[in-house]
Amino acid sequence: MENVLVCGYGCHLTESLKKYLDFVKLVLSYQEINLVITSGGCSNQKTLPGVSEADLMADYLENSGVRARFIREREALTSIENLRLVADILSKTGNSKVSLTIFCDRIRRFKMEYMARRIFVCPVKIEAYDFRRSFKARLAQALVMTPVEIAAFHIPVLERKLRAHRIAQNLVR
Repeated sequence: MENVLVCGYGCHLTESLKKYLDFVKLVLSYQEINLVITSGGCSNQKTLPGVSEADLMADYLENSGVRARFIREREALTSIENLRLVADILSKTGNSKVSLTIFCDRIRRFKMEYMARRIFVCPVKIEAYDFRRSFKARLAQALVMTPVEIAAFHIPVLERKLRAHRIAQNLVR
């Protein structure tokens, strides 16, 4: 039995997000699942106010036939928050020592693995999905966002600024 974290990537059920969730569903069909936590806040406040990534993903997976106990973590706006809030959920539910599989975007794999190994006490496995991002997006993630988020992981004031920036971004999309 293992726990699963599904990281969110927007509140619009785009074709690429559907393919990501279908990938999650396929991998889950080969595992014995204890708990599925979908994590992601309301990242599209202008176009979908009040809709969280966590709800969108959990609804899709449940409607696609995934039979598991779901918890929807609706507050996270950054990768750091995805991991920290899920660690808190696992601790509160008595599941902090059960192995964890984290689903994320392939270009975020390194930073997710780096932070997860420092947050969780259980064994962690990363299942990365290739969203087929543009070269520019991959470069920006590798050279800018990954170093910034890893620094923010260690520097609370930077983490707060990153969250404030993400809140501002979410109001216009």
